[in-house]
Formats: sequence, structure tokens, C-alpha cells
Amino acid sequence: MIDYLYKDKHKKIMGYQRIHIELIKLGYHIGKNKVNDIMREKEYLKIKKRNWRKYNSYEGDMGGVKVNEMSQNFKNLFHMKKQVQI
Repeated sequence: MIDYLYKDKHKKIMGYQRIHIELIKLGYHIGKNKVNDIMREKEYLKIKKRNWRKYNSYEGDMGGVKVNEMSQNFKNLFHMKKQVQI
């Protein structure tokens, strides 16, 4: 029945969900996942594969380090203590 609905009646345009609705209207009791499986076995539906890739936020060396034009000393004398420059 799926062959008739897909090929002859709807000329290979409808997907599994519409075929499922047509089957219910005709009185067949079948789940839409089963219709999807049957249509995939008969290669009526194309198998879609997505090319997944791992997320990577690296954008290269951006900005860089500015030249210390004022000759400031950024070294801390005391570990884990706040140093105030005067």
C-alpha cells in the first residue's frame, strides 16, 4: 500500500508523515515510525547525514602584548598580596 501511495498516487512527492495520514484514512493501523522504517528500507527516503565537527573557539594570536612604553614594574613582591603603586 505504501508503494501505491508513494509512487502512483502522489508521484514520489509525499514524505512518511503524509503517507501515514493517508494510511490511517484508508483504515490501516500503523505507527508513523514504522512507516518511516519501511520507506527507508525501500529507499524512498533519503538518509540525511550531518557533518558534525567539534567546537573550536581558537582564533589565532589576536592583539599581542603591547610595548611597555612607561617602563612600569608589574612584578609583585609579596605572593597573593595586593600591591599599590604610588
